[in-house]
Amino acid sequence: APQSSWAPAQPLGGTELMVEGLRQHLGKALDAINLCINSYEEAQLDSRPLVVWVHLDVDQVPTQWFHDKEKIRRVTWFVFVSNWQKARFIDRFELRPEACIVLRNATDINGPNRRWNPGKPLKMAYISTPYRGLSVLLDAWDQLRLAESELHIWSSIKLYGPRFNDEAYRNLYDHALSLPGIEYHGIIPNSDLRAALRSIDFLTYPSIFPETSCLSAIEAMAAGCRVICPSLGALPETTGKFARLYPFLSDPADHAKSFAEVLAEEIRNPWDGNLELAEEQQNYTRETYAWSVRVAEWKAFIDLACK
Repeated sequence: APQSSWAPAQPLGGTELMVEGLRQHLGKALDAINLCINSYEEAQLDSRPLVVWVHLDVDQVPTQWFHDKEKIRRVTWFVFVSNWQKARFIDRFELRPEACIVLRNATDINGPNRRWNPGKPLKMAYISTPYRGLSVLLDAWDQLRLAESELHIWSSIKLYGPRFNDEAYRNLYDHALSLPGIEYHGIIPNSDLRAALRSIDFLTYPSIFPETSCLSAIEAMAAGCRVICPSLGALPETTGKFARLYPFLSDPADHAKSFAEVLAEEIRNPWDGNLELAEEQQNYTRETYAWSVRVAEWKAFIDLACK
């Protein structure tokens, strides 16, 4: 398949997709609060409740202002995307727990549930940014040399906007293209990606990045894919009881070997033999991560914040 030449004109990572989705779904209702993403500037302060919606982890550059007690005091509410993340912020920055709430990420879920019925070739996908575990996956893929299997990679740093290019990852993509059964697609618009996932069997995500939530996993679950990922960061929480989790290993070579073993096992016996879990997972995702569910929670939260 030809590589996609599409790239967004502005950043369109998970955070941006969430912010855009919330603005679309809530419209004017959002104006009742002063919503800031990850951080805030003094100039933005007004009489509305100041709500900081945090998508990042405690050690990332945009969240270092949390060390400033005076700034923290001015925030009415902190909204987090997982309990794992919330606990880390309360612990690291001594936030008031009663000022912290978890409102999870969301996605558009269209179409009926998909039955677990893989054809040949089996189809795997990696849909995260290149630095979150792609090199581990390629090493595992190289070790396995699977017959009748394809690995589809939708990944590019260009997701973060025109200021970013993939030069630093060129070797990684070249490595991918040198291996059998791999198609590197670049990136495509999120709605196209969600549609493409409906023909993918496994989301192969040997993450090395502690996710605070994981939109890739949520979208794959909604599409009926079997998710294989480590118990790192908020991944266990995000995937409920549905992913094939394995212990995270910090050494890349050990991680690749372990992931190869887990993937081989999943191919032999997907869902641990409980194929009805595929249907259950899709129902769970609809009940937990659909925008309709999330919008209702946000509306209730805004009413509470404005009391």
